[in-house]
Amino acid sequence: MENTLKNIDYKIEKRNTNEYILTYHSRYYQVGQLVYDILRIGRECQNLESLKKQLGRNDISLYEIHDIITLKIMPLFKKEDNPEDLTYTKASKAYWLNKRFLKGSQIVKIVDLLSLLFGRTFYPILVLATIVNVVAYSYVPLRDTHFTWSENAITIIILYALCFLIFFLHETGHEAAAQKAGLPVRDINFSMYYIFPVFYVNLDDAWRKNLSERIKINLGGVYMQALVNLIILALMYVVHNPLAFNVLLYLYWTNTATLLFNFIPFFKFDGYWILSDLLKVPNLIDASNEWYMSFVVKKSPFAEGHSLQLPTAKKTIFVVFCVLRAAFISLGILCLLACTIYMVMHTVYMIQNASYMQVDRSMIADIMLDVLYILVICYAVLRFLKNGLIALRGYIKR
Repeated sequence: MENTLKNIDYKIEKRNTNEYILTYHSRYYQVGQLVYDILRIGRECQNLESLKKQLGRNDISLYEIHDIITLKIMPLFKKEDNPEDLTYTKASKAYWLNKRFLKGSQIVKIVDLLSLLFGRTFYPILVLATIVNVVAYSYVPLRDTHFTWSENAITIIILYALCFLIFFLHETGHEAAAQKAGLPVRDINFSMYYIFPVFYVNLDDAWRKNLSERIKINLGGVYMQALVNLIILALMYVVHNPLAFNVLLYLYWTNTATLLFNFIPFFKFDGYWILSDLLKVPNLIDASNEWYMSFVVKKSPFAEGHSLQLPTAKKTIFVVFCVLRAAFISLGILCLLACTIYMVMHTVYMIQNASYMQVDRSMIADIMLDVLYILVICYAVLRFLKNGLIALRGYIKR
């Protein structure tokens, strides 16, 4: 029988005990030991008879090897080689407006410096920074100050600039941890995740590293944010200018909120990747979507895919994740719907009663913010529903 693997340029490697990674066109797949052995030998054999002989497995027949290659391995390669499938996959992604922000060569010195924080002292510093942040949360200094409209506008502008700096440091934290694990420094990119502006680094090949290194890479961003929070707290105690203190206070709340938000595992942020690593499921959201679809769509008996195989404990965690994710999405949609209805009613009320109210910059700003909020939320919901329909169509086609 012909061996279709011999002409395919893929890479297969053993990452850890019972952990094997297939690399093809910069995409990574976790495979089992039998598939690993077949792929490892496959490129060296002219035919399947030779492959079976080198495999040395008497419990696997020649036809079973043929079926494994044809039904489980080759679809992965064909999916990547088919332009229609690539477009289909790209259209379903939640990330859009992808632009390179900085080249890896431009930040290598910063990453080299920060990598010193990711040695043996990483976890002690992280634990200490977490404890100090939790304790200091109750002792954040407050001042009763009032600012003019222009001062509030200045505060918002400075706050946004400093937030982008923190988000940049967040990504350099991932970069520094990755470099410490032996990965090259990558470009930092800017994108939109539904409606959230984000910086991100493509670290797909972190799957080649062991679990401990991947967890450290995933924690690198919030680690930097926790350290930044300590600096902000220290500055709040020494700064006397009311406007500067106000900026620092809002920066502290924003940094703390985004730090905690990053641990929510229902978005593809740090908490998601940590859970994905712990469960050893590279495509956790896709697996979750398939779990949902299995209850509402009858899968074809000729489908090539197979159900997710996990130990009992991890399977339980996965099911809990799926249930909580469904509840989180449902609650989020209801909250957005309620807020949108309120904003629409509030805007209509202000417009209808404009003749009885004092029209000033504050009123106009309120109306503009309401309209902007409505447009952004409607766009996000429509994009989410579109991606959901794409995922459903992909599941049915399989």
